[in-house]
Parts: sequence; C-alpha cells; structure tokens
Amino acid sequence: MAGARSGLSMPGTRDSVVEDPTVIVPRPELDTIRSETAADREDRSETGGVLIGRRLDDERLFCFAATRPGPNAEHHRAEFSPDVDHAQSILDDYRTEYDVVWIGTWHKHPGEMNRLSDGDVTQMRDFVRDPETVDEIVAIVTTYVDGVVKLNPFYMDQTFEWRRIGVEFVDGVGEYESELRRDDGVEEPNWEGAGDPRGDDSGPKSSDPGASRDDRNDRLSRLNDALDRFFGRR
Repeated sequence: MAGARSGLSMPGTRDSVVEDPTVIVPRPELDTIRSETAADREDRSETGGVLIGRRLDDERLFCFAATRPGPNAEHHRAEFSPDVDHAQSILDDYRTEYDVVWIGTWHKHPGEMNRLSDGDVTQMRDFVRDPETVDEIVAIVTTYVDGVVKLNPFYMDQTFEWRRIGVEFVDGVGEYESELRRDDGVEEPNWEGAGDPRGDDSGPKSSDPGASRDDRNDRLSRLNDALDRFFGRR
C-alpha cells in the first residue's frame, strides 16, 4: 500500500467523515489494475500502485487514476514497493488541471488472500495516525485466481478500524469532470496544508506560507520512507 498528505500530495485535515464512502472507479483505471494484476511474472511477485482522486462528498470518493508500479518499483514474492517518483510525476501532471490528491493504494495479494494482512492494517493505522500523512485511506487488494482478477476495497479513517466498502464502476470521468477540475466553482474540501513538497506552484499552497523547499522535500522523504515501510511489512 502507499500514501500521503503532502505532495504525493494529500491535503491536511478533514473535520469529519459522516459515513464510509463508496469508491468510484472509472473503467480505464479498472483496466489498469486488472492488467497489471494479471501480468505474467515468472516469479509470481507482488505488484501495485497509487490511487489518485478526491472525496466528492460524505458518500463518495472518486478514484481519478490508478497508477502502474513505475519503472523503478521493487517486486518481490512477499512485498512490493512502488516507484514513488513515477507516481508523483503523474500526480503533478493531473494537478495542473484537477483538484486531486493521493487517496490510497492498490496492491496484489498472493493466491486467494482477498483480505488485508496484519501488516496492511498496521500501516494503514500508521498513516492515519501520522499528521504528515492521511486522515482517511483506501486500500484495494487484488487477487488473480484461475484467470480472474477480483478487487476488494477497504477503508480506514480516524477510528483506526478497517472496513470493507462498496465500489462503483463508471465509464469514465464524464459527469464528474466539473467536480474535479480546478477553478470551476467547486467548493474546496475543508482541508488544510495541501502544499506540494516539490515546490510546484500549480497545487494548493501550504498552510504555512513560509514553508521552505527543504521542508517540502523533507515531507516527501518521509512519505517515501512510509511507503517503503508499508509495502515491506505485509
């Protein structure tokens, strides 16, 4: 799994979450997850990627993009670490037009293990608890058995308890475009401190206007460390 409230840019703090959301996934992103999960790796190593999107309202989280692992990802039989720089570059590109952030990760489990591992749960709690990471997180666990890819979405907020949540597949961004685009009259979520740790001025500004590039790079470094811990402890 993976995540962040800085640059792999997650905004600061949501006041509350009324109920567990449904995660909405466009079919092109579903196809990405399916094809990567089903890829024929001789060593049967794990894989995964980052989920980019935003919360639309109390009932819906929209997954705008599901990334592939990236060229520098590390694949092993019992663990996986994504290429964070690859995911960050994708997020940077999208944020020039869309108000999207990091909302979670997807990752493949071996065999028919369609649940969170103890390590997954521990690291989800670490992310939600850490003020430099996220207040809520989505984790999509995938399996590939007998030629069939299955998706199992999970969610955690500041209750620190994981829950299975619903998933809805849609044809594309389509009707959600106006809610996702920047400067389109959409009310911003009640979050703070959404600065991009790489210093990209296209994204929301840090809640601390005097934050230095070094501070932002330090947050990105902590994010990389957190992702490495998560993907290495399942």
